[in-house]
Amino acid sequence: MNQHSQVQQQQINLNTVFTILIGGRTFYISWKSLLSDGPTNFFTRHAMKTKARVIHIDRNPGTFELIIRHLRGYPVVAKDECQHQDLLNDAHYYGLKRLAKYLKQFLYVRVGDTTFRLKWDLFDKGPLKHSLMAPHTEDSGQSPPIIIERDPETFKDMIRHLQGYHIQVRDEEHRQRLVSDAQFYLFRKLRDKLSTVTTEQLDSEIVLHIKDIRPSQFQFEQGQIEYLHNKKLFHPIIQLDNVNVSYHSTNSFVLEGDDIQLIKGPKWTISKEIRVDKDSAIIIQENQSETHLRLAAYLQDLEAEPKTQCTTHPNCWVTWFGIERALARVSADATDSKLHMSVKKMQIVRSRLQANMKRNFLEN
Repeated sequence: MNQHSQVQQQQINLNTVFTILIGGRTFYISWKSLLSDGPTNFFTRHAMKTKARVIHIDRNPGTFELIIRHLRGYPVVAKDECQHQDLLNDAHYYGLKRLAKYLKQFLYVRVGDTTFRLKWDLFDKGPLKHSLMAPHTEDSGQSPPIIIERDPETFKDMIRHLQGYHIQVRDEEHRQRLVSDAQFYLFRKLRDKLSTVTTEQLDSEIVLHIKDIRPSQFQFEQGQIEYLHNKKLFHPIIQLDNVNVSYHSTNSFVLEGDDIQLIKGPKWTISKEIRVDKDSAIIIQENQSETHLRLAAYLQDLEAEPKTQCTTHPNCWVTWFGIERALARVSADATDSKLHMSVKKMQIVRSRLQANMKRNFLEN
């Protein structure tokens, strides 16, 4: 600001009251308050140029209520993403640099039916800042509000993760939602962390849900299959949910139908025939109780189950059981590009009737 302007400003008494008419509403404010975000802004320039004490402006009076609060030295917090954008827009229009700088510290995001007020530095150098929120990185108030049609509760978990808190995964459904949204928001490290678990007993092993496997990460080294994660190789353990199995009296276990498929992985396929480790932990849940068996004891139980004649092999009978959840070690043969599973632990149902009893009705 030049010396002439400084002299002009000094000629106006700090207690001089100006009348500002905006959208049919009248506001009164002192010269001292108008100088508080300046000393040069729309109001001070207008007053020095016209010598008038009344200013007519065609802007939103509701937004200007907050502008007045700011000029009088009170903190300003927008109620939602739309009001924040209006404030930022008018801060630039009125030349209020201090207010604009303060507002740009925060980002308002509406996810579902919930509005979040977040500090921008939470996203510094993150992929979210340069994708979904890219138009707002140098926001002059003209960008539209950020509205994301996703689950607000899951977004809250994402934010807690960015703030350094541990996410408590409640159940498998919650984990799947977290993985899906971590992918959507481009939080790749969080996605990989949620998709995998390194065992405490054997840090060379990694547990992955079948839905989260990225087949491109499989590597066949020195006769065994390994999984690349965070630039380290692990022995993969796969978690399965809700698959149907036929047990043949020829001592083979075969997956029924197409229950298990690898997503985006034409190179590797899952072998239909699985092996159940002789020391596999087998959990049978029925009648609100649990039975724990080894393979040998469970095979005796299977002999008592209803049987059907095998259509493939003579002198072979077949019985069915369902795996609700299982952990299986993975091996591979380079000649056929198939992943072979050896079950280490499984929770099962013994009959189709029992499996049907576990189905849930839709809520009314």
